[in-house]
Amino acid sequence: MAILVATFIVSSNPASTLLNSRNFERQTELNLILNAISQNIGDNNGTFNCASGAIPTATTTMASTTYLAGDYNIARCIIPVYMEQFPYDQGSSSAYWTGTTSHNSAYSIIRNATTGRIKVFAPYSEGSTTISVTR
Repeated sequence: MAILVATFIVSSNPASTLLNSRNFERQTELNLILNAISQNIGDNNGTFNCASGAIPTATTTMASTTYLAGDYNIARCIIPVYMEQFPYDQGSSSAYWTGTTSHNSAYSIIRNATTGRIKVFAPYSEGSTTISVTR
């Protein structure tokens, strides 16, 4: 009986379950962002069409420039055509969404200058997990 109870307690660790759930949400949101980018590229003959310019080749936070100078406002290039609302990392105290001109996703983006591959990632993921998606 003691072994059964110990197994149940270890397997039902609520803190670990919540952490995994939040990281899974981050992974899902990063996939949604890259899907929207891919759709934009597909609709524009292989080029990402964005008034904010090309996807940066240095790690950059996806946020409106009203949040912090140097951010990349990708939201206005994919909202509302490819997504209804831009996701943001709710685990970051600085992340928010009020619209395409005022937001901070707390997610980052970079385009490899050599390969052209795009990587989005969650710098505020929890635990020792690194969450990123590259295409």
